[in-house]
Amino acid sequence: MSGSDKHFGVAAALALAAIPTGSATAADPNNLRAAPQAPIAAPNPFFVSLEGGAAFSDFSKQALFLTDGKLGISPARDLGAYGAISIGRNIEGTAYDWRVSASATQFMPNEASAGEFSYYGARVKNTSGFQAADIDFGRKFNSGALEARVFGGLRALHASSSSSAELSSYGYYGYRAGADNRFLGFGPRIGADVRFGHDLGIVASVAAAALYGRHDSTESQGFFVGPFSIGVSESGSRYDWVTDVSASLGVSYRPSKMTEFVAGYRGEKLFNIGSAQQQKNLTSHGPFVRANVKF
Repeated sequence: MSGSDKHFGVAAALALAAIPTGSATAADPNNLRAAPQAPIAAPNPFFVSLEGGAAFSDFSKQALFLTDGKLGISPARDLGAYGAISIGRNIEGTAYDWRVSASATQFMPNEASAGEFSYYGARVKNTSGFQAADIDFGRKFNSGALEARVFGGLRALHASSSSSAELSSYGYYGYRAGADNRFLGFGPRIGADVRFGHDLGIVASVAAAALYGRHDSTESQGFFVGPFSIGVSESGSRYDWVTDVSASLGVSYRPSKMTEFVAGYRGEKLFNIGSAQQQKNLTSHGPFVRANVKF
């Protein structure tokens, strides 16, 4: 072998030795390091609440022509229904959230009558209802089994009521009077929701709103014979404050972190609502059920 061939062989051997083999690569712990992964973002689901129940009141007992007791009529308790829906979400990276809600309470017409031998009679009819829309921002607090949310926002309220009374003979001729009232107002609203417990718990809530708006009222009275009538009517408007206070208490069950069911009793009172019934306040109360879902 010549000298040049020897140098070529040595160079080739050194080059081959410098190439790492697969087994050596696999055995090198430095090559087993995994690539860093980005942290998984925590979910921020929407919150949806559906609520409904019965509504009871006694506004018809203070209705037109009934407060003096001259007609001898005592209407039954006013019956109606209540429903509400709410949707909201946490504000990313904070303990705050937002919600928008809508609710409605509507009572069925409450009719009562009294008479003697069918030729003389008195009849009254009353109805009422109100609807609300809210937007609020809340702050959540947690301490063990205690959860709380305080909130503040705005409420819009619409309320309407009507009352009528009739004195007639054979239902053919007599005297009739009626009154209608409507309110639309807006204002600030504050409140708090509290829950104590884990899977089973006790929930309570309270809220109050001060609403400034317009009352529109119409009053009419006159005599009628068959389909013909003669009388007078008067309409008026005024701007004033209405206070809306509500509270509830119930039992809560959470079958999972994403769902909750509540059953309880709630009440709501409108102060200075100026209804057609001869009262300044309207009270509504009754049992309710609620389902809260996150998705």
